[in-house]
Amino acid sequence: MHRAVIDFIEQMGLVSESNGLSRIAGRMIGFLLVDDRTHSLDDIVERLRVSKGSVSTNARLLEQHGIIERQSIPGDRRDYYRIGDRPWENMQAMLRRRLMRTLKAVETGLDEIPPDLVDTRRRLLSWHRFYSFLLEDFEHTHERWERWSAQHPAPQAP
Repeated sequence: MHRAVIDFIEQMGLVSESNGLSRIAGRMIGFLLVDDRTHSLDDIVERLRVSKGSVSTNARLLEQHGIIERQSIPGDRRDYYRIGDRPWENMQAMLRRRLMRTLKAVETGLDEIPPDLVDTRRRLLSWHRFYSFLLEDFEHTHERWERWSAQHPAPQAP
């Protein structure tokens, strides 16, 4: 692999790790982004030089999140993986669910924390306001993306 490709894959691992996924998950995303073919677990293990167990675990996680897709080849018992066609939509939905869980926890706190804990309730109300704003914005993000994407066609690689 070209040095720039290796560096990109490693950078995706670091970004993934800072976003709450594993470094291996990010490296797998990076690898599958730069090589559009389907790859078996063994191929990913060999290319990334990591354990098969780690690749298998992270492949299941990334598939559950809709970032990668599992495919099969007739006559071959192995599973193959490739990056999803529109994984950002699944990542956005995952982020929305995380925001919603936080909002629900804050709402539960507001329901249960006594009114005399004024400072605590003020902080929770501030959080509630912020997460409500984020979730309202998420409702319109997909529509804005579709409009923006239609007005800005994807560039063709040189």
